[in-house]
Amino acid sequence: MSDQDARATPATANADEFLDQSRLPRSRPNSTCHRVALSETLDGTAIAVPAGLIHGTNEGPRIWIQAGLHGDEVCGVAAAHRILASGLPRLLRGTVVVVPVVNVLAFSTRSRTSPLDGQDGNRVWGVRALQPTEQHSHTIGYLSAYWDLVRSFEPTAIIDLHDGGPSFEVAPHALYVTGTEESALRARELARTSRMPYSLAVGMEGGTTFDHGARLASIPSVTLEAGGSTPPTGTTVTRLYRAVRSVLAACGTMRAKASEAASVPIAFDRTSWARASRAGLLTLLVRLGNEVHEGQLVAHVVDIFGNIVEEVPAPMAGTVFAVRRSPVVDVGDQVVKVAS
Repeated sequence: MSDQDARATPATANADEFLDQSRLPRSRPNSTCHRVALSETLDGTAIAVPAGLIHGTNEGPRIWIQAGLHGDEVCGVAAAHRILASGLPRLLRGTVVVVPVVNVLAFSTRSRTSPLDGQDGNRVWGVRALQPTEQHSHTIGYLSAYWDLVRSFEPTAIIDLHDGGPSFEVAPHALYVTGTEESALRARELARTSRMPYSLAVGMEGGTTFDHGARLASIPSVTLEAGGSTPPTGTTVTRLYRAVRSVLAACGTMRAKASEAASVPIAFDRTSWARASRAGLLTLLVRLGNEVHEGQLVAHVVDIFGNIVEEVPAPMAGTVFAVRRSPVVDVGDQVVKVAS
């Protein structure tokens, strides 16, 4: 069976079978696709996560790449598809898993959160890392099984792909959780070598994202994020794909091309949102990457008659890091994110 055939007809496996496949010695590089059963719906229908398994030419690092933790973020999904179709097996040493969609139920309903319980799959990690509680939910159960799969793979590093979703567009950046432990320092280095124009360092305290959960498990993890608000553009998908290649090269999984030499990103460690205090239609006055000063007008809101009812100021000085693309805002909605 060719690699293309293997991608077109994915086999269904349980977690142990998939992990066994990931550890089998290979006589040649190859790529196969699988569906790994992790949970089930109330009527007993299996919920399986899609996973591509790429074996390189020699033994080496084990890298876990994922997208679609938020079901409405499709730029990362498109980048994952490009990774699977790119012929990486001939270039790799080691083993790479590519999960195009983590949150399969949210993806099937084109929503950020699970349709079964409304929980955000990227806000249940870290300090509250998937521990059973009286509020145990389907999302917690499903992601617990998923996390067991990730940890059992014993990844050298994790790459998590995101975008701004249907309502926002974000500046391309690599995000990591700070710390003095070896895994945290390694995550910082991966972010610095990602070829993204910006990096964002976030603290551990109170964090509940997937990167916080990985940090608790001492696994280097970096989030690569770009685009959003529209169908994936070729520019955004290419940027994410090239960033993944750069991180793979930094992990020793593949060689970087001479044209892919990493440049040090502009580093940020603080962000703040400008929010609307009135409802209406939004007009942006800034673009991604613009420099703004505190109090500078970044947007205005007009009412149903076209009258300006609010001028939205920048919450601090810095770089425009994310903007709202949805033209309708409610009271309290996020409008422009500034990083410094």
